[in-house]
Amino acid sequence: MKKRLLALLLCGAMLAACIPMASAASYWNLADWAKDDVEMMESQGFLPESILNGDMNASISRKEMCYIAAYIFASFGDGSVTPSTTENAFTDTNDPVINFAAENGIVSGYEDNTFRPDQLMTRQEFFKTIWTLMGLCYVSIDSLQKSDLSQFSDVGDVYEYALESARVLAGIGILRGSDDGKIHPQDTASRQEAVVMFARSYTYTVNWIAAKAEGGMESDLQRYGITGVSPWAVREVTEFKAKGLLPKSLQSCNMSDGITRGQMCSIAVLAYNKAKGTTLRPSGGNYFWDTNDDDVNICKELGIVDGSDDGGFHPNDPLTREQFFKILAKFMNAVGYPRTDYANVNLNDFADGYQVADFAKAPTRMLVFIGAVKGSDGLLEPTRGTSIQEGVVLFLRCYKYAAAWMLDHPNGDANDELRADLCAYASIFEGYPYVYGASGPNSFDCSGFTMYVYKNFGINLKYHGAQEQFTYAKEKAYAYGKASNVLDEMKPGDLVFFTGQASSTTNIYEVTHVGIYLGDGRFIHAANPSAGVKIDSLVGTYYGNRLFGYARYIVTQG
Repeated sequence: MKKRLLALLLCGAMLAACIPMASAASYWNLADWAKDDVEMMESQGFLPESILNGDMNASISRKEMCYIAAYIFASFGDGSVTPSTTENAFTDTNDPVINFAAENGIVSGYEDNTFRPDQLMTRQEFFKTIWTLMGLCYVSIDSLQKSDLSQFSDVGDVYEYALESARVLAGIGILRGSDDGKIHPQDTASRQEAVVMFARSYTYTVNWIAAKAEGGMESDLQRYGITGVSPWAVREVTEFKAKGLLPKSLQSCNMSDGITRGQMCSIAVLAYNKAKGTTLRPSGGNYFWDTNDDDVNICKELGIVDGSDDGGFHPNDPLTREQFFKILAKFMNAVGYPRTDYANVNLNDFADGYQVADFAKAPTRMLVFIGAVKGSDGLLEPTRGTSIQEGVVLFLRCYKYAAAWMLDHPNGDANDELRADLCAYASIFEGYPYVYGASGPNSFDCSGFTMYVYKNFGINLKYHGAQEQFTYAKEKAYAYGKASNVLDEMKPGDLVFFTGQASSTTNIYEVTHVGIYLGDGRFIHAANPSAGVKIDSLVGTYYGNRLFGYARYIVTQG
């Protein structure tokens, strides 16, 4: 994400060179009100040839809309609009740009798995597409101002599926309506109308990201006095606060500042109490000559921290990343996670892994294994200072892992701990975005999510696709079943498979979705673009009614 942001802000003038360019423009019927925006979009290389050489007052097609959206999305990355697979997303087109847009969650098809590229776009379909695109380009959609649309006399004509997108786009000034005070949601959109709205959304997104990077835009966090949050950390910092894990000492702070030893203790105590359902108080002992802070003393009693050789704690001192790793590992043990080392994790997979000091090697291996530490650009940077936002994100991942491990750890056979590890690791990704065709680490589709989680435990599901994973499981996994009474048979860590409707030609139900069973009727999965990775119930729900079978790769030994 940092690379994308840097490319956007510093190299904007070069983006057009990365995107497929059409021949010189020769469009006609361009209105004066659209001229500036269309020329800007043309200069950036965002317009396909059919628009550059066509009637700008003609209605835009789904294919043309898809091309513009894909080019804009690619400009926030490396500029490439090449899909990651040769497999077609739809039955009625093999267009690579449409495939690229589909696998990145920009567009979707119809229930019959067609895309209908030549079909004309209604204005409300267009609202939904732009809204989706902005969210994929790092804008925090939920934080934006919304309109109730009362300024438009035909608001009642907006269908439910497009209502939220229309409210957001009107609230931030992208959707402005026509001179008659209407938005005409069910009419088709002209090419120039579409290009102008794309131009407004692109400009808004660029400005939003730039302001976010500089801490200049108000967000839900900033309203609480929390500033300096980097784009990569916004989602997890927000989740951390929403879970009630942010101590009062950090309720108003600059998250880019370095975290101190005392602040770390405040987070650790609050997270411990949340995880264990306790309200700890210190025993009354004072362990260090330079502080009598309750949180520091509690952390000492829990075995999370020690003092320095001079008998002090030095609460205002900063923490290096490897020092923080060791404290996090001790926190995990304090809340009940029993593992202390993972010798099979090779720190040399990181270019600077050899720099990790001996005291931090075992903790670092553990945190890499559970997914709390992922590195940045292949580096661990063990001796670098730790910012508050890094500390918050790392604590959140450890907290979620420990809480899920304790919840999903049953008593029984020798592989219960491995199942609990797998379920806890999967739970860390709750809230991550769904992107069609993605297999981690920052976004997933359903089978990409299961592949990524299982791979961390040395299990190769081999295929990216729910049906393919089910077919492979019938050959390789210990057990699989069909819908009757499988809830009584399943164990945490099993794959769970779901079906859609039966094929109209074969009348055979096909597996269309996959997730990971967590126990107690719950499973985690990459659900869809609007929900992302989430935990759902199998009891009396949509998913429970479509549960087709399960597969077990973690088998009881002995």
